[in-house]
Amino acid sequence: MDTTANQAEKAPGNATLKKVLAMALWVALLILLGIVLQKLGLKMLLVGIGAVVLIALSLRKPDIATYSVLFIIYGNFVAVAHQFYGVPRLASGAVILLLAIPMFHHAIVRGEGVVIDRHLILFLFLIAVMLASAIFAAKDIPLALRRISEFLLEGLLLYFLIVNVVRNMRILRHAVWALLLAGTFMGGLTLFQNVTGTLNNNYGGFAQAGGRFSVGESFGKRVERMRSAGPIGEKNRYAQMMLVLFPLAIFRFWQEKNKWLKLAAVVAMVCILGGVILSVSRGAFLGLVVVLVLLALMRYIHFRQLLTVGAVVVAIILLVAPFYLTRMATLTRIGALFSGEKYEAGHVVMSRAMQNLAALNVFIDHPILGVGPAHYSRYYSKKYVNALEVIYQRQSSRRAHSFYLEALAETGILGFVALMAIIVSIVRLLWRLRRRWLAQYPDLAHTATAFLLSIVAYMVSAIFLHLSYLRFFWLIVALASAAILCIQSEAESRAEARLRS
Repeated sequence: MDTTANQAEKAPGNATLKKVLAMALWVALLILLGIVLQKLGLKMLLVGIGAVVLIALSLRKPDIATYSVLFIIYGNFVAVAHQFYGVPRLASGAVILLLAIPMFHHAIVRGEGVVIDRHLILFLFLIAVMLASAIFAAKDIPLALRRISEFLLEGLLLYFLIVNVVRNMRILRHAVWALLLAGTFMGGLTLFQNVTGTLNNNYGGFAQAGGRFSVGESFGKRVERMRSAGPIGEKNRYAQMMLVLFPLAIFRFWQEKNKWLKLAAVVAMVCILGGVILSVSRGAFLGLVVVLVLLALMRYIHFRQLLTVGAVVVAIILLVAPFYLTRMATLTRIGALFSGEKYEAGHVVMSRAMQNLAALNVFIDHPILGVGPAHYSRYYSKKYVNALEVIYQRQSSRRAHSFYLEALAETGILGFVALMAIIVSIVRLLWRLRRRWLAQYPDLAHTATAFLLSIVAYMVSAIFLHLSYLRFFWLIVALASAAILCIQSEAESRAEARLRS
């Protein structure tokens, strides 16, 4: 009884000690928080807390990191955090490294091994050609090496990580939804901005303006319209990246069985098209037309339905955004380039045409390795454009307005072949999978078709745009390559299951 009494006497003291220690711990944490807040600022503290939470969730469920990183990258949160909130570029760029968590989980914990596919080998060959071009052709080797480092980080590393974390159809499907969620967020904000007339509000950097264009005159004054550029800040690039999501949204609508997911896919399509239209990009418009025509040729939609949908869309545009048709009508000026009426073509069309012709001439003069990565705009653009004696270019650094021609000019035929080999191989394999499984496993064939059309949409719009914002391009390429592996694996699993049954 004495022992019990002694314990009873000590208990209040123990409780008091625990309270004191807990209070001291909280005071220490508050002091530490104050120091961190003073050193880094509230924004960096919030970023740090968010990163810790995301890492904790990813360690518990590794695939969460995959979906989060895809959403963050495609929503351009990294660039916005750096540009508008002062988050250091290194810290914001480290988000891609989160993919190391699910990669370790799949490759080591689950014993699935490391994926090294044929396209990764082709990518390594492309990097080797770029290095050769930098060493043997470039005037400014550090400049060329900086471009190559971008390819390594936002291209090769991103590709390698994505094909190693997207391992099956379930993850692939969720990954697509992560991209569509990003597209819905971006396009939805753009639509809200335009409907509410709050065009001067960039909504924290996620609804930026991308310049203005003339839509006519009123009472003798020029009337201009703002072009939306989303979180990217460049209207044509914003349109291109939204357009790439459109086929994915269409096939999610066709493939999802849950009515709420079908509705979500419809909302995504509306927001994505809203972003494309309000960016007023002519290249994206042509890409959209090509995608719709291919859908008709593949018999996903009838040509009569295509004409009906087109008429409805045009009617809606006339009511909501008539300036879009005004802008698209300027595509007819391209014909003036071939008729010799250069003034009828318009300054912008003429300028871009001369840039592309200059890039072609640079390639003709340096056909094997080109002039070096990142060198066309810095050292050759002005010289070759002015040599054409059609327009005078004052700015010394302007890039070619074509993915293909700039690749030819900067890395020659070797670099161009290496780059296109990756794209052509992926497109060919997706087409083969579509044809092979269309009758037996239509869901797998439709998934292949969705990514096939996404890449086609990008490559059509790339006729008029150089390759920048590498992470968006290589992310889609990597997901398409991962889709090939997932479809092949799923088809084999189903075949084995049928044999066992």
